[in-house]
Amino acid sequence: MARLMGNDVAQLLATDPPYLVSYRGDNHPAEHHRKAGRVAGEGKELGNKHWDDYIDPESSVEFFAALLRVALKHCTERVPVYQWHATRRQALVEDAWKQNGLLLHQTIIWAKSRGVLTRSMYLWAHEPCFFGWRQGFMPEKDRRPPPSERTVWEIAQPDEGGRAIHPTAKALEIFERPIRYHTRPGEIVLEPFNGSGSQMIAAERLGRRCRSMELSPAFVDAALLRWEKATGRQAVLDGDGRTFAEIAKERASC
Repeated sequence: MARLMGNDVAQLLATDPPYLVSYRGDNHPAEHHRKAGRVAGEGKELGNKHWDDYIDPESSVEFFAALLRVALKHCTERVPVYQWHATRRQALVEDAWKQNGLLLHQTIIWAKSRGVLTRSMYLWAHEPCFFGWRQGFMPEKDRRPPPSERTVWEIAQPDEGGRAIHPTAKALEIFERPIRYHTRPGEIVLEPFNGSGSQMIAAERLGRRCRSMELSPAFVDAALLRWEKATGRQAVLDGDGRTFAEIAKERASC
């Protein structure tokens, strides 16, 4: 994180970390690793299959608390914070927020255009997101949502451009709203879990800079391809100068 941010600070922390619900279903992470690997020219299955595994409450709280603790060190004092999470892990995420001195102001609900088939009795057609800030450091008046904005966001799920890369990809509008409300052109938004690259592309579309991280090499490669397609630009390896296309070509020839 220190290398990612350098001496810069983020004006918005909006993150979509693993939900820790041991997600499998028809969108098994291993399948998406294979797809992303082929797209990136890897031609092999990569690791990190169990990115969403749940162990126990204590480990989960520490995971969420640690990511916030590290990320907040690189944010402005009055940074707005958004964290998407699973309903069944809500209490654990709330504990992590308390440990970091964050005020849980409201819960945003993403109302999807269609339900998601699971083993639950009802189709899941929504996802929650905590919204808040450091205790005593409310965002400035000119960096808040418009008075007409509601806590329920009715936004259609992304097309296969996002979901083919990551099993839990979110629509660009999910990230564009906070970026639009809380930041100015040229400012930085921080996402410690890049995933399918939705926030990276959302920031690009709005003239902001997204600093993001991702553990899985397959997701990194696939998200960069998605970014290049959306922007018409070429990704360049930091400190190296080679383009993403050049690196993919070298890998394919090995």
